[in-house]
Amino acid sequence: MEHCLSADTLSSGLSHAADIQPIWRSECSTCHTTSSNGGLNLADAYDAIVLTPSSDLPSMNLVEPGSPAESYLWLKLSNRHEAASGEGDWMPRGGKLLDDVECLTIQSWIAEGAAP
Repeated sequence: MEHCLSADTLSSGLSHAADIQPIWRSECSTCHTTSSNGGLNLADAYDAIVLTPSSDLPSMNLVEPGSPAESYLWLKLSNRHEAASGEGDWMPRGGKLLDDVECLTIQSWIAEGAAP
C-alpha cells in the first residue's frame, strides 16, 4: 500500500520556510521534536534534512535536492523506503496520513531543488 503518490503536475516556487516547515510542524513534530525518533528533529528541519544522510540508510540523503526518488524522506512518506533497502515504518506512523496537497507540496519542493 502506498500513500503520497507521485503527481504529474508539480507546483513551483516552493520554499522550506513557507511551505514545508508548516507541514512538519502540524503533522510530524508530535514525534520528531527531539533527535530520539529516528535521529530526526523536525522542529527547525531544513539543515537537519537537506543533504543530510538518513540514519536508516546512510548511503542516501534525507533530501537530495532535485530528486524525490533519491530522497529517503520522500521514500518514507510514499512507503517506498524498503525497495531502497531502508527499514522501519512509513511516515507518518500511528496517525493520519498526509493528504494529497501535503504530499504534492513536499515532492514538488524536493523536485524544484529544496529551497530554504
